[in-house]
Amino acid sequence: MTATKDEYRQIWIDALRSGRFAQTTGGLRDDTGFCCLGVAADILGGGWWGNRDSGRYDYHTDDGWSCIGNMPPTLRDELGLTDNDVRQLTNMNDFEEKTFAEIADYIEALP
Repeated sequence: MTATKDEYRQIWIDALRSGRFAQTTGGLRDDTGFCCLGVAADILGGGWWGNRDSGRYDYHTDDGWSCIGNMPPTLRDELGLTDNDVRQLTNMNDFEEKTFAEIADYIEALP
């Protein structure tokens, strides 16, 4: 049985609030931590991280996606996110410097 959008989101929200992930900006993951989208990829994406130069990591999926600053479209769809949602989450993480807890609150309020 496949999890629902709401179940996937709750797993992501719980991970953001858990304190297990250090927060970073400018990419899904680097040597210091993860962005909010990188947390989702790490715990729900089913892919793997490839080390790039300069301490950044690419996220790879079995269906051929290689991502640096955005989550794979398949994961976005499983989470029921729109492109606008992803842009807003990126903005909150990278430019507004919202905490993971604040971002989790935003995700929780999404339809």
